[in-house]
Order: sequence, then structure tokens, then C-alpha cells
Amino acid sequence: MLYPTNINKSIATYREFFPNVKINYIESYLDTCSAALLQHPYAIALQPLYTPDGNLPPGLKIRRLYASTLVALTSKQTALQQNLTKLSIQEVLKKELIFFSHSKIEQSALYQGITKYGTPNIVSVIGNQTIFIDTLESGSYFAIGTSRTAQHNENIVAIPITDFNDFFVPVVAIMREDIADSPMIRDFINTILLQLGEPIV
Repeated sequence: MLYPTNINKSIATYREFFPNVKINYIESYLDTCSAALLQHPYAIALQPLYTPDGNLPPGLKIRRLYASTLVALTSKQTALQQNLTKLSIQEVLKKELIFFSHSKIEQSALYQGITKYGTPNIVSVIGNQTIFIDTLESGSYFAIGTSRTAQHNENIVAIPITDFNDFFVPVVAIMREDIADSPMIRDFINTILLQLGEPIV
């Protein structure tokens, strides 16, 4: 839900103001990184959350950043050929879907959200963001994601999903409760929000 370009720019901007701060960026799902959040005082997880508390262990706090709208994504050529202006969630699930995941898709909040509506026809799981985008741009495949993907890639279009109850997905920051109000954490979160054009906290 957070486009890699925004994260990279946010980290670069933050380091301009705080050059002595070391930042490690790791992609992982929440259930595998909860322990790291508790062990490392200034660790932050940024991700979509489908449940109010995310089934978090004690000692962690959620800070809502913004709501991301889920859409169907495909190439401009495919959208034109199929004359697509909107799709139902059932129509999307039947399309040849590609899924971006760097681990087991069952751990993905997005996968867990869409499978409530049926079994998606996932034909490929891709763990590299560049290959995922290239595949979506050049083939007749579909994906479920956010409109930001289309905004950052001129050959991809976002198609509204008309009857998808979960099309608004909150993107949150998760951190330890004891450092949640730290100026360092606040400034990093605000740097990300500024890159996304969202109100700062």
C-alpha cells in the first residue's frame, strides 16, 4: 500500500535532516516482525490493517496514517480491449490475477481481505516490485492494489471495484507504546505523510 518510491524518498529526506540516524528497511509481514518491533525500540512497521487491533501482542501501538482505496489494476491496453470502466469483486476474482508478495501470500492482509469474497484466480506470485509492474504493464493480467500504482505508472490503469465492502483499507504505523510519542518517530512518520500528500500527525 506504500509505494516503494515514496518510502525511498522519505528515507532520503529524513536522512538529510538527521544524517547521523541509521535506517534499516526490511520488507516483512506483521506476524513475522512483531518480535522485532518489541525488541528494537525505534522500529516501525508500515502496512495495511484489516482488523481494528491487528491482533497485536501487548506493548505495541497502532497509529492510523491514511485510508487507501483498493482498485483493480491492469494495463491500459487490456482495459481498452475489454472496454473496462468498472468491475465487481466477483469479476475481479475470476480474472487472471498476479499478486505481489515477498513471502507466503496467506500472510498478506490484502490476500486475507479478498478471500472473504471467494477464491482469487492467482496465476502468478511475484516477489520483485519491478518485475511485478513490468508484468502488469505488458500482459493481460490484473492485480488488486491502490490507485497510487497507476499514478506512478502511465501504462497501468485503476478500475473501480463497485461492490467491494473493504475497498477502504487503513494504512497504519505500528510501534512500541513507550516510544510512540518520540520526536524521532513523529518526524519520520510525518516525512512519509508529506511524501504521500497526506496531513501530518
